[in-house]
Amino acid sequence: EWSIPIADLAKADFSAQDLAEQAAELHAYLQDKDNQPYPLPLTDNLRQTLIDDWLENALWAPAEFVYNPPAITGADEKAGAVVGDRLVELLEQANSEVLIESAYFTVMDDMLDRIPAFMEREVKIDVLTNSLASTDVWSIHAGYTRNRKGLLERGMGLHEFRTDADSCKDLVVNDGIDCAGFKYSLHAKSVVFDRQTVFVGSFNLNPRSRLLNTETALIISSPELANRIADDILVNMQPENSWKLVLNDRNKLEWHGTVDGKATVIDHEPATSRLTRFKSSALSLIPLEKYW
Repeated sequence: EWSIPIADLAKADFSAQDLAEQAAELHAYLQDKDNQPYPLPLTDNLRQTLIDDWLENALWAPAEFVYNPPAITGADEKAGAVVGDRLVELLEQANSEVLIESAYFTVMDDMLDRIPAFMEREVKIDVLTNSLASTDVWSIHAGYTRNRKGLLERGMGLHEFRTDADSCKDLVVNDGIDCAGFKYSLHAKSVVFDRQTVFVGSFNLNPRSRLLNTETALIISSPELANRIADDILVNMQPENSWKLVLNDRNKLEWHGTVDGKATVIDHEPATSRLTRFKSSALSLIPLEKYW
């Protein structure tokens, strides 16, 4: 009752021979090392040594696994919103700092009203999400823009990831990959609480993940891991990697960053066309919060 055969969605019929030929073609393609950006060692012994090294250098810590059951799509959606509810619990338990990185970030009106309570407890909240230029789904970005000013007015920090982020260039360590012309995009979904606990998984901080999707997450108790991830998030929030959103004295949004080492202020969504900005703004006027 929770799934259908993929064949029901196919627009063409494929025989067993067609599939065998496709599999053989793929296998032959992967035999060429030039087609493997990160090839594994050739022998079983070398592969086992690699895995042993990974395990020896791994950081071990207790973790809690949470998930939304498939029944989330039933009549009582909120009853199945386990991951989102657990995240809210962690937010309410935070004492000093919350660092959020999420590819999509849409705060519904009811959650917006709860933010002042965090600020009264002097919990600093900073968010890193995609800019309109870096997102892969501009319609979801439209949902985020609805309450963007409200978040800033309530004291939250907002940073929007840049397509030319210098930090991403440092992550691509394979000499066989040419990074020139890459458009970088944020895909991580991580939250760090008080440099003690890490929430990481498939869950984006938006209503679709909370109410519609069957998401999963790990809640890891490890100050060492929390500090590592927090430091990475802060690097990606630097002005050469993200635009910091600021409300000016006329209550208008500004994007602050650095370009070629110089402080830069932009008064519209950076690196986007007027048409893209218009479509995003128009869609943001439609009350579709649950689906963003």
